[in-house]
Amino acid sequence: MSGIPYRSRNEDPPPAPGLLLKFWYKASHECDAKIDTGASITCVPEAILRSIDAPSGTGPVTVIGYDGIPGEIAIYRVNINVIEPDWAADVASEFFEVEVLAIPPVTQGRDDAAEVLIGRDLLRNWALLLEGPRDMLHVQT
Repeated sequence: MSGIPYRSRNEDPPPAPGLLLKFWYKASHECDAKIDTGASITCVPEAILRSIDAPSGTGPVTVIGYDGIPGEIAIYRVNINVIEPDWAADVASEFFEVEVLAIPPVTQGRDDAAEVLIGRDLLRNWALLLEGPRDMLHVQT
């Protein structure tokens, strides 16, 4: 089982397990995404969803974020490919018409601070092993 190293966009946050994903509909967008076992559904910044012209899903839905405050969030439908270079060929990597939560634009701080979070809706397709001492993620079906 080969490993995928943890990564970080910069040195400020600690490295975290994640994957390189491609979101696509009419256009496409590639980006790093963090694994978040606390998220029941994959979360994508609204700017990315608009840039690929993703259609609306069944939402909006009311969610309670990490701050405990409920809010209405839009849902979009997208296609997702795992494009991680070290991804095993026998592990599921294509997902079609996936409903994702749209992360609204950040109102304070950096506009690019919102990150893609891979939720349990996608994670349930894989068996994951986090090898913390080596900062490595291992994935299998």
